[in-house]
Amino acid sequence: MAHKGGLPSICLHAAVPAITAILALLFKVEQLSWSRMLATTVVVAGALMVSIGSTGASAIDGGTSTGAMYSLGSSIAQAGYLLLLKRIVARYPPLSTTAWAFLVSSLWTTVVAATAVPFGKQWMLPRKATGPLAYWALIGSCCVYVLYGIACKAMLSTQVALYGSLIPVAGLLFALRIIDYVPVWSFAGVLLVVSGIAWSFGSRSTSKVTAMSLEKDEEA
Repeated sequence: MAHKGGLPSICLHAAVPAITAILALLFKVEQLSWSRMLATTVVVAGALMVSIGSTGASAIDGGTSTGAMYSLGSSIAQAGYLLLLKRIVARYPPLSTTAWAFLVSSLWTTVVAATAVPFGKQWMLPRKATGPLAYWALIGSCCVYVLYGIACKAMLSTQVALYGSLIPVAGLLFALRIIDYVPVWSFAGVLLVVSGIAWSFGSRSTSKVTAMSLEKDEEA
């Protein structure tokens, strides 16, 4: 967030479902049908239309290469997380899996932050940040990732990744009160995202990740 990625950053975040599909095929953890790949393309195209239309030209033009690289790493990390999550929740409950993930990540982040940021005023948050921070921690992080785990237990990782494209859609809908003008094609993007997700339910794809495969891996 500190380094703006501009248009490349927007495109990379919207392309998480496509990156997840590419990694799934590359590592042969999921077999995707042509129908699922087309549905993914439709969703990504719609997410791009929504994101670019609601962001504004100033944010798109003000990007840096550093921001774009961070966005690329973030998108790949999110795709990898979903693929690994599918493997873990095949055997362990989504709730305990999320709890362990947040515990380890919180400890690691605290160590890195303590090393990089000296203790002092920079660690003190204003009162105005309490509400947004609480929302981010409880809703944007905990609840969302628990739902990711539950969804990965029932569906393919590549299909779960499609639901992330609803984030810019929700952002657009909430921002209608403060945005003076939104291009018509942004609303067309909303239709593409929703129709692409619905289309994915009708496509047949398979996953090689099961609890039985985990037991065989441990025995090996």
